[in-house]
Amino acid sequence: MFASDTEILIVGAGLVGSALALALGKQGRDVTLIEARTAPAAAGQDVRALALSASTTRILRELDVWPLLAPHAHAIDAIEITDRGGLSRVVLEAECAGLAHLAHACPADRMLASMHEAAAAHSRIDYRTRYVSHRARGEQLEVEVESTTGTARINARLLIAADGSDSTVCAALGCDYREYDYAQSAIIGQVEIEQPTPELAHERFTRSGSLALIPSGATHAVAVQCLESARAATLLGADDVAYDAVLNRRFGARLGRLVSRGPRRLHALVRRQVRRIVHARTVVVGNAANTVHPNGAQGLNLGLRDVAVLAHVLAPAPDVGAAERLADYAARRARDHRAIGGCTDLIAQGFRSRLFMVALGRRLGLGALGASSAARRALILEASGLAALARGRRA
Repeated sequence: MFASDTEILIVGAGLVGSALALALGKQGRDVTLIEARTAPAAAGQDVRALALSASTTRILRELDVWPLLAPHAHAIDAIEITDRGGLSRVVLEAECAGLAHLAHACPADRMLASMHEAAAAHSRIDYRTRYVSHRARGEQLEVEVESTTGTARINARLLIAADGSDSTVCAALGCDYREYDYAQSAIIGQVEIEQPTPELAHERFTRSGSLALIPSGATHAVAVQCLESARAATLLGADDVAYDAVLNRRFGARLGRLVSRGPRRLHALVRRQVRRIVHARTVVVGNAANTVHPNGAQGLNLGLRDVAVLAHVLAPAPDVGAAERLADYAARRARDHRAIGGCTDLIAQGFRSRLFMVALGRRLGLGALGASSAARRALILEASGLAALARGRRA
């Protein structure tokens, strides 16, 4: 066993972990980023299109990553929200809230590659290392990791868990969770649209689950179909003809025919929230702290606000693992975590309900939202994350 020292050790080199390594590295911090995968996925292997909110694009600009992503990003200026079986239709437009764009869609693998490229200049990255355990030793932590070359011990003043919803760091901490299994899975895949609306995204709610179309080019979009888990697994294995039939029946004919293109992926849908995001010289961020339903595409955007606020709180700190700093961070993030988790959960369950009064209530709610520009503006600003980002950074 050999030992090394670092100021901050981040477990997980995904989008949130890499962004955090970059943000802290730009402050002049000594950051080590470890990841159990042997290397990041090659471009073109990930079918997801990430919907980046206005707050996220602001954060990426601050990290100097946006110039790397901009050539691959597709601007979204509005989103149409519909409830199948109801007459209400709401369109949320960027200009209603004074924004240049509502969001940008970016291929997940392109974004990860760009983040790794930028983070590599500011951190030590080991893609062959697996976190094993850690323990407190005075004013630092002793973290044991394992790789193909053997076991190592890394001494750090702060450990950050950014290793996703099945976090090994959280398991070692014995974290307590609030959990809810939606008994659904999301099928994600590229589609070609006969009558495209390139700057307009769509969120369609049905009794069997939500269906989103995220535009990713002139005639292409990424479809995210949420269905009961067994049905989703069956549909994943179906041929394109059967898959397209379900997709078109659920979405309707407003855009002409939707035709699937390329591979599809399946993701189980659960809500998982850590009850405590800070522990002794340890903080939990991103999906490790909050895994939310994909409606509204809020998960990554929430995680990147974790990055921005944590970097802000740690910027003036001589001791990055000090308890008062981590407590300050937790207090600043509590409202955003509750709001996004609660809102996505309410939408997921409310729009699936077959109860007459619930269905009537949601349709009246959509109607009222469509009739009030002030309500639409407030919703857009909150969904953009700009208000939450400002609150988190406020002195």
